[in-house]
Amino acid sequence: MAVKFTEEEINQYVGEQLRQFRKEKNLSQIEIAEMLGIRQAYCSSYEIGNRAIGIGTLVRLADFYGKELTDFLPKTRRDVAKMQAQRPQQPEREILTDLEKVGKFFDALAKKLDCHRDAELAEAIGIHASELSILRRGYRVPGQKLLERLSSVSGKSMKVTTSTFERVSE
Repeated sequence: MAVKFTEEEINQYVGEQLRQFRKEKNLSQIEIAEMLGIRQAYCSSYEIGNRAIGIGTLVRLADFYGKELTDFLPKTRRDVAKMQAQRPQQPEREILTDLEKVGKFFDALAKKLDCHRDAELAEAIGIHASELSILRRGYRVPGQKLLERLSSVSGKSMKVTTSTFERVSE
């Protein structure tokens, strides 16, 4: 008799497998997102189990990790129970805090540079206003060149973390 799983159980189990396989290769969600040509937020949603991953994307990842598609799926109810017991709970507030950090960073930078509109701030850091809007909302993290520009303009060393960027030193 076939074992039946809910959609939520499958998404969570697949997400946990994605996280484990990524960590085995010492890769970040950002690196996986760039390889797949998607936003890092999608990788996070897949790993948390909030979003079902498309079969095409799963096939690409299976190939990349050297795994079979079945390696991503639960075989028994015990697999799901074990995963749920070990799975760390990530509160939604933590994600919001990261987005708040991004907004606060740009607010502080605008104040420091005496920019009263996003268009002025974007010009000051050498990007288009629409790109600044995307960065402020957390839809994209800055690339290395932009991080270097932000570091230079803000006077703070910057680094990319899982879903945002933060100051490293004053």
